[in-house]
Amino acid sequence: MQKPIDFLFRCLIFLFVAVPVFALAQTSRAQQIAVDAGLVCSHPEELERYIALYHEGDSAEAVVDKINHETGQSACGMMTVAYVHGEDIKTISIGDGFGAIVKIEIVGIFTGTEWLRTQPTQQFMILSVQDRRA
Repeated sequence: MQKPIDFLFRCLIFLFVAVPVFALAQTSRAQQIAVDAGLVCSHPEELERYIALYHEGDSAEAVVDKINHETGQSACGMMTVAYVHGEDIKTISIGDGFGAIVKIEIVGIFTGTEWLRTQPTQQFMILSVQDRRA
């Protein structure tokens, strides 16, 4: 039979060691989450197609509609998301600067009035890169 003092001692060790480690792990994970607004697509090729069509002079909305029509699904959309940054897929030229097609894991979506937590979902987004011409 376990003595009450041994049980109390183990509980105190848990509180002073395990709980701070757990809190630190959660803080570390939270620091990895970024928030951005922009075009989010299911595949990197859809983002490349968007850039090509947009450079031809179509409006952003028209290009997104065209891509979604071509794919037969809602492959792309403009949204504000909370995400974890994944690997950089490709650097592309955007107007006078550069952007990176990046794999992201979406963990939240802003509806315009509130944030909704989502199951982690892999998508792709273009993030700006400092102008590399200089």
